[in-house]
Amino acid sequence: MRKTILITGASSGFGRDTAETLAADGHRVFAGVRDIAGRNREIANALRSKAIEPIELDVTRDASVTAAVEVLLTKSGGKLDVVINNAGMASAGVSESFTPE
Repeated sequence: MRKTILITGASSGFGRDTAETLAADGHRVFAGVRDIAGRNREIANALRSKAIEPIELDVTRDASVTAAVEVLLTKSGGKLDVVINNAGMASAGVSESFTPE
């Protein structure tokens, strides 16, 4: 069964490998990438060439996450089956004490 999948941090490494593998298996994959019209334009084009839909997404900005999900839902007809939160953020301290801000 074909799934609609969102992968954060999909411009390189495990995120990109996962996106390519799942797209090759026939799933509809949205790849969260920062600055797809600028510095990551070539990456976005490479993803498109593998039937992966790059989507502007910066997990450190709530507005970016909200906008990305809205775009995905519009493009997918309201369907999102799987989210793979691969994007990394560096921080120091006890993670349980952090708020979204």
